[in-house]
Amino acid sequence: MNQIQGEQLAAVYFTAWLERDEAAFLSVLHKDVRIEECDGAEYSGILECQEWFRGWHEPGNKVLQWDILESFFDAKEQTVSNVWRFTCLYDGKTSIFDGCSIISCSEEGITRLREFAMKIEKYRPYPMSEVPD
Repeated sequence: MNQIQGEQLAAVYFTAWLERDEAAFLSVLHKDVRIEECDGAEYSGILECQEWFRGWHEPGNKVLQWDILESFFDAKEQTVSNVWRFTCLYDGKTSIFDGCSIISCSEEGITRLREFAMKIEKYRPYPMSEVPD
């Protein structure tokens, strides 16, 4: 797998969430895929992932935006890493946060996906003041 193929798998995955496209979502997953969400939930195998996708997209829930800010590819590890900003409506509440997905791939699709999240509000706990001349 090369960088273009890896990034295409990732792009289809993210777009499937935006468009509620279950067929596209499933098309990029390896049958033995393992997905670990940033909230601790884990899904093992394509059937669990399908149930998760369906459950998440119940009426009223929607991914509003999923912007990929940076993308990296590790050819040796066959891994795509994406830094992103995610916005969704879920259970009547709008959420926005930054995060990163580490996506392991094979010729058969995504084999493992790990998500990490961080708060959207950033701050500097130790700001350095300017030093006078």
